[in-house]
Amino acid sequence: AKRLLEKKERKLDLGVATTEANEHTYFVNFAETGIGASVVAHEARSQRELPGRASYMLSAVEAIREHRSSVVTVLVDDLVIYEGPAVSVVAANGAFFGGGMKIAPGAVMWDGALDVVVLGDFTRAELIANMWKIYPGVHVRMRKVTYRQGTRVQVVTERRTGLDLDGELYDFGSYQLSVVPGSLRLLA
Repeated sequence: AKRLLEKKERKLDLGVATTEANEHTYFVNFAETGIGASVVAHEARSQRELPGRASYMLSAVEAIREHRSSVVTVLVDDLVIYEGPAVSVVAANGAFFGGGMKIAPGAVMWDGALDVVVLGDFTRAELIANMWKIYPGVHVRMRKVTYRQGTRVQVVTERRTGLDLDGELYDFGSYQLSVVPGSLRLLA
């Protein structure tokens, strides 16, 4: 109540996902294609009565079991940062997602940029063995992980894929992501 009365305003960045058909959808925390979108789809279908992290982990194991990598080209500010099979491409405005996973350790929601994390061509066994590394954010040190920051992200996929925007699943093909700095005003 005290903070509301003090009315300290913070301006956060807002992400924009743009489809090939030039349709725009907004996100606050993250946009992700690949295994994370599969996890969201599994959670939506399962209707489990488990707490958040347990439900997410069980859905993640199921998604990993069924997942196959998609060939992608990822550009950040018009520079190709990754080409090849990828398990996941995340553009993060915030550092955390998925029940406490620190997917983008350097992300700050008011810096005018998106932090891009590409999980490359991991095998199923590598994914399961290394999934824990995302919680403390040490996965970014792995050889098969690419981490960059920028204001414009383009993801070109070989096939249509799900796009998870803050936990909501969309059916996208290739897409672009951008950031609108300081466009979301919050009392904090």
